[in-house]
Amino acid sequence: MILTKKIGFKKLLILAVALIVVLAVGAAATAAGGGAAQVKEAAHVRIVIDGLPGKYADVPIEMNDRILLPFREILTKLGVPNDDDHIIWNDDEESVTVIDGGNTIKLFIGSPVMTLNGEELTFDVAPYFYEANNRTYVPVRAVSELLDKFVMWEDATTTVFIRDKVNYAETLKILESMQSADSQTKIVANTKSATTLAISSDDFEIEGAGSDGALRVTMEMTQMLMADVENNIYHIKQVSNIGGVKIGSEMVMYNNRAYMKLEGEGLGWSDVTAESGLDFNSITDQAKLLENQISGIDPADTAMALSIYKNADKSYSLVGSPVSLSNMNSLLSSLTSLMPQLSENAVMSMKLNNFQMSETLSENFEPLNAVTELNLDMTVTETAVNGAKATYNMNMDMFITIDYDVVDADFTIEIPAEILSLQ
Repeated sequence: MILTKKIGFKKLLILAVALIVVLAVGAAATAAGGGAAQVKEAAHVRIVIDGLPGKYADVPIEMNDRILLPFREILTKLGVPNDDDHIIWNDDEESVTVIDGGNTIKLFIGSPVMTLNGEELTFDVAPYFYEANNRTYVPVRAVSELLDKFVMWEDATTTVFIRDKVNYAETLKILESMQSADSQTKIVANTKSATTLAISSDDFEIEGAGSDGALRVTMEMTQMLMADVENNIYHIKQVSNIGGVKIGSEMVMYNNRAYMKLEGEGLGWSDVTAESGLDFNSITDQAKLLENQISGIDPADTAMALSIYKNADKSYSLVGSPVSLSNMNSLLSSLTSLMPQLSENAVMSMKLNNFQMSETLSENFEPLNAVTELNLDMTVTETAVNGAKATYNMNMDMFITIDYDVVDADFTIEIPAEILSLQ
């Protein structure tokens, strides 16, 4: 889902996060009996309510291709007060009565017939008692719609999006008004990122690993980024702190080449394009491809994945996922092919598990700041000459903040003379 069709800013935001990631890197049960409903745990399903993914004490389940959630948790997350006056369990008749505002909803375990203010309604899946955890589950779509919510299923990311109708309408109205906003092509921003990297192996014990078999490394990074998106020129000043070791560096991406200078006396610029393995024009091309993919998404679908708030100073706060996980993983897959391999016999893959952002835009829809949280899995498999394989599993939790100092100003990124002499 995209926050807006204002592509210049969104492309830069996607590209900035992708670059940060690149630099940082450098169910089980089924019901028994013939003809019984097929039930399985669905831990992979994400439930996003008003732009925010929820965490549940009990795992979602899937029954007859429908998603069910523990009834009290989903009801309270949908805004029903968590008390016995609003969520009433009747043990004798195995029923749940929900009182929300002026509506009364009654559901019976094992029956697809529910009542709304006394009127019977029939759904294609019934509330279910899951014996594995002794919890009562209700169909998320049926209950959400009875509570006057919009519901959308995204198959590519196995995500259920739920939106309040009033807030949805306001979000859609603002998104549509943002379509005509100008694109930003030049931005100066300060970025901070904190990363926890857990490294494990399927084949051997890693030295220094904890009791769970994973070695954990913390990384912090601060950057000052100047971006001329239109001309594909980027200047980054960066300080990295990896496990307590600080490294200062400066990088210029220009004319499809990467140049780097480490802090230290007597150290100068060098062309690191071959060492970095990055084709920056190709990265930009991938961002453009993603831009084309997301620009065709209906704002009505986008509004399902977001919450937008108008602040007292007339700025906007946006919360949600700017693009779907499937689109981001498509970009990561392309970036992986551009990144250097550890050796000619190594294969690397990356998968984004979570990507959540909040942004603040001015009343003219210019970016002011952004906060991104993401979780990324990376696997490297290396094959020896004798055919033996060593697999390394890495999980990254990242927290990234971006503060925009200058947006769409008329400036030029000066290329150091030493870099020009290396052309």
